Amino acid sequence: MAGCSTSEGGGHNITDKNESDGEIVSMIDVLNADNDLEEEANAVLGDSDDKCCTFPQGYLGRQALYACETCCPDGLSEAAICLACSYECHEGHDLYELYTKRHIRCDCGNTKFQNLTCKIFPNKTEINDENKYNQNYKGLYCTCKRPYPDPDDEVADEMIQCVVCEDWYHGRHLGIGPPEYMDYQEMICTTCMDKHSFLWAYTVDSIETKCIENQEDTKPVEIENKNTVEEEKTDNVQGEEAPPAKRSRQTDYDTVSSAQEEKTENTSSAANEAANKTTDEATQEDTKDGLKPANENKLEHSNEESELGCILDELMKRSLKPAQHATFWPSGWRAKLCACLKCKELYKLNHLEFLPNLSDTVLAYEERGKAKQTPGVTQYDRGIQALSHMHRTQQIEVISEYNDLQSELKDYLRKFSDEGKVVQEEDIKIFFEGLKTRKRQRSDVAVQNFCR
Repeated sequence: MAGCSTSEGGGHNITDKNESDGEIVSMIDVLNADNDLEEEANAVLGDSDDKCCTFPQGYLGRQALYACETCCPDGLSEAAICLACSYECHEGHDLYELYTKRHIRCDCGNTKFQNLTCKIFPNKTEINDENKYNQNYKGLYCTCKRPYPDPDDEVADEMIQCVVCEDWYHGRHLGIGPPEYMDYQEMICTTCMDKHSFLWAYTVDSIETKCIENQEDTKPVEIENKNTVEEEKTDNVQGEEAPPAKRSRQTDYDTVSSAQEEKTENTSSAANEAANKTTDEATQEDTKDGLKPANENKLEHSNEESELGCILDELMKRSLKPAQHATFWPSGWRAKLCACLKCKELYKLNHLEFLPNLSDTVLAYEERGKAKQTPGVTQYDRGIQALSHMHRTQQIEVISEYNDLQSELKDYLRKFSDEGKVVQEEDIKIFFEGLKTRKRQRSDVAVQNFCR
């Protein structure tokens, strides 16, 4: 466990005395780590509104979210809180940081909260019907259903978010480690791959495909792998093929295909003629008005894939080997997903409409957040700026709280310096837990006095 070495009052050489206690880091390391955390915070929070409740904006594509254990403890239903409400309505509460999630509308103050009214936007609907919640809203993660950080888990492990269900998983619980031959951008967990098994057609072999050409029926689809050695390696990693029942269930893709095949044969000619006529008319109107045709605003790869036919059809012709493990996907993999009408219906059937949307990725969200940041402005600078806009009474309270924190932390750390001990991560957690408890006690006293 990492710790911070402190040396105060010309005291002790802590590093020499405690090398056996665990990994020791200097204050320079701590400051560098703090800068990394600040950059990460700017990326995660930068594209979210910290002033206004996001409820009026509806179900946002992606935003930073929180869950409140104080307001919704075990036994009560899950609820989502936007960034602004976490500051204004739940200050001092025990919050679960959920990172980012898609298609969620802020619940703060609705009927999920028994004794809370949103201070920013109180006129909310009773419930947000389209919100989907998972165990993260109760502070649990992964297939092991444990909290993070987990005080009982001594294994250092990376937590990775599934792009489909948006739960977080320990790397060691994914059934397979991240591939060494590529830098992955996203991960899909074992459960989601099993549920949406048509995605196996796009894995490993097709991810590394340089060209997929729809040629004559007598010619096979050309699939050119980046590394054929890695293909063999992957087959070995996957091990035995899935049981026949799982293999024969060729995905929900078959459901869509069989349901649409007859309909497509009977109506394709009329539909194509009508679509071409409508497109031509729309194009003429748009051109006459000096506007771009509306279909140019579609995903960049839509037209190309329409010309090639259904890419998924071609990929499904190969022998697939679904396996019981997660999959890792490189940057840009979503742009290779087929965008034909049949596949769009498939995405809709599986509630995966977001997959072809390149702006849905966490990377795209973070890039938007970074673009909104003023270069060279730190969190400290923003804090000072916010302080300058406060009322004088609020300024005094904030400065007083800061001075108290500084004094208490200094006294707490001095004990470690005097005794020549390394400050461990657990020690810092204990300090802030005690600080939070004392603050809650002061708040309770203030409320009782006010009620009298």
